[in-house]
Amino acid sequence: AVGLLYYQGDKQSRIVFNEKYSKRSDMKLNQNQKKYLLYSHIVLMIFIIGYGINDHLSGKTLGGEYWAILIIFFATLAGLLHIQNK
Repeated sequence: AVGLLYYQGDKQSRIVFNEKYSKRSDMKLNQNQKKYLLYSHIVLMIFIIGYGINDHLSGKTLGGEYWAILIIFFATLAGLLHIQNK
């Protein structure tokens, strides 16, 4: 098994990875999983945008956390679209 060492406080720990799952060919997503990731991402983006519209119309200010989450979702959307073509 392949392992990774890390330190937590004074202790040294080791995470062991199972070699059975370490090959990239075993970790490929099928077409249904790819579509689920894309559609769930789009639904969450619509929810976040709707939340921002609701806060804006009610007079609340949209903080930096809201804009950061929205930017992260837009940035990761490009990767999910790229995955769809593989």
